[in-house]
Amino acid sequence: LRGNGVLTSLEVGFNSLTEESALGIVRVERQRNKLTSLGLGGCSIGPTGAAGIAEYVSGSAVLTKLDLRANGIRDEGAKAIGEALRGNEVLK
Repeated sequence: LRGNGVLTSLEVGFNSLTEESALGIVRVERQRNKLTSLGLGGCSIGPTGAAGIAEYVSGSAVLTKLDLRANGIRDEGAKAIGEALRGNEVLK
């Protein structure tokens, strides 16, 4: 991702990624800030991972689609994502 200035959509869900792998993508994308669509469904993301994704969401000015289905983010993860969405004018 770091070297790719063209990629705007990434769907990696349901590919046996771990939470740490998904967060690695998010960490790189935080610096890159080009993705308009990110699919992380079924990536074993828990509440801690959801909090990391929430930080990314709150700071992204371009992300318009985020897929987190089939993850175990639980109530605390959902709360973190919800709070991040309140501060994000692009992703709704």
